[in-house]
Amino acid sequence: MMNTASPVLQQAIKAHEDFVAAYPEQFRLSLPLWQLLTEGKPVSPEELATESHRPLEEVQAFLHTSDVRVDQEGHIIGMGLSFQPTRHHFHLDEKTLYTWCALDTLAFPALLGRTARVISTCPVTGQEIRLTVTPEGILDLSPASAVVSVHLPGEETDLCHVQEDICNDGFFFVSREVASAWPSLHPKAVLLDVKEAAQVGLVMAHAIRSLTGSPELERDGHDTI
Repeated sequence: MMNTASPVLQQAIKAHEDFVAAYPEQFRLSLPLWQLLTEGKPVSPEELATESHRPLEEVQAFLHTSDVRVDQEGHIIGMGLSFQPTRHHFHLDEKTLYTWCALDTLAFPALLGRTARVISTCPVTGQEIRLTVTPEGILDLSPASAVVSVHLPGEETDLCHVQEDICNDGFFFVSREVASAWPSLHPKAVLLDVKEAAQVGLVMAHAIRSLTGSPELERDGHDTI
């Protein structure tokens, strides 16, 4: 894939691979957290410790060094995948969750081994972008001209402020022309077509799953909708 990828896509892939490699301990706990969040209820630190087979103290340290949203009881309600509404709707079977950025919607199906129905909105036109994302890629993209903005992580990225520093700049747009003309497009964001962005999501998912010792997807059998 790297031999045929455009320079921008290669840059995006490398930036995300380097980002995962820089924070192995946090991402090892992130995957079991995301799996628990898909059950549709807040996750207690104790539940995450049990699911991840890690000491509670390690989980508490993770919560203080990562961009995590918690409720009044201290239970986790979001980290990339969230119960708090955003413009990026992420439907898993009958459950509706949300993601912090467009790229998240393309990475989580591969991370979780589950197919999702995604509905987002273009920040310029307000038009809906709809697609189905399987663990292998994308289906039924509408409009077909849609692109994704991706603010690439770097050495300056603060892991405790990922949503503000990176994710809030990640959108679906109805077309490259619309995205390129938008004055609020972040100067450090790159534009990828949705198929290219899905490749970044797959590479990132594989890197994270490899850290946990589970690079092969555990499919749920819902590869199409």
